[in-house]
Amino acid sequence: MDEKISVIIPTIQKDTVVLQMLIDILEEDEAVSEIIIINNAIVPFSPELVGNKLKIHVPTRNLYVNESWNYGVSIAENNIFSLMNDDIICCKNLCSKVLETGFLNRNDVGLIGIDIHSINMYNRDEYNIDEFSSNVPNDKIPIQFIQINNYLNTGDWGSTIFGKKENYHVIPGLFKIIYGDNYLLIQNLISGKKNYCISGPRFNHIHSLSSMDSQFNDVISVDIQNAKHYFDAMSKLLNN
Repeated sequence: MDEKISVIIPTIQKDTVVLQMLIDILEEDEAVSEIIIINNAIVPFSPELVGNKLKIHVPTRNLYVNESWNYGVSIAENNIFSLMNDDIICCKNLCSKVLETGFLNRNDVGLIGIDIHSINMYNRDEYNIDEFSSNVPNDKIPIQFIQINNYLNTGDWGSTIFGKKENYHVIPGLFKIIYGDNYLLIQNLISGKKNYCISGPRFNHIHSLSSMDSQFNDVISVDIQNAKHYFDAMSKLLNN
C-alpha cells in the first residue's frame, strides 16, 4: 500500500486509557504512518502514552478542537488525513480498509465521516471502561459509503473524518469547539464535492466526553451564536 494516512487526535486527557486503546489499534494499522496528538491539556500525559508512530505536540495554549484540526492537517506528512476524537474506538485496520476501497481518490468526493447508525454510544457519566474496552468493534464487516447532503444535523459524523488536504478548508476562529465538521461539510458542498459517511464497521464512542465539561460552556455558547448567523448565510449561498 503506497498511500498512507496521518491521524490527528486533539485531547485534553479526559481518559488516557481510552486514548491509549485507540493508539494501539492505529499502531497496528499499516496504512497509518503517523499519529499526531495535539495535547491541549498542556501538561504531560499521566500515564505516559506509548507508540512508535506517536508525534505529540504540546501547544502553549488550548487550541480547542477546530484549531487543533487546522494545525494537525497543516503539519501532516501525508496528503490523506483522518481527524479522530480521543473518545472513540474503531475496528482494527480501519484506515487500511478505507484506503483499499480507493474511494478517496474519486474526484467528486469531499470528506467521509461516520454514519450515526454505526456508533455504539456510551454515556460520558456512566460508561464502564471494562465494558467499553472489551467490546472491540468487529473488523470483518465490509465498508459502505453513503452520501449525505445535510451539513448541520450530522449526529456524530465528525467523530472520525477522512479526507485529502485539498478538500480541507481551514476552519475560521468563529468556531472553536463545535461546528468545525459542519463548516468542512458545507465548504465541500459549495466546492461541488459530495460528502459521505462510513456504514458497516462499528465505532464505540463516549458521547461528548470532553466538550461537555462545564469549563467550556462559555466557549460553546459563543460557537452556537456564531453558527446561527454563519450557516444561514452559507445556506443562502449554497441554494443560489
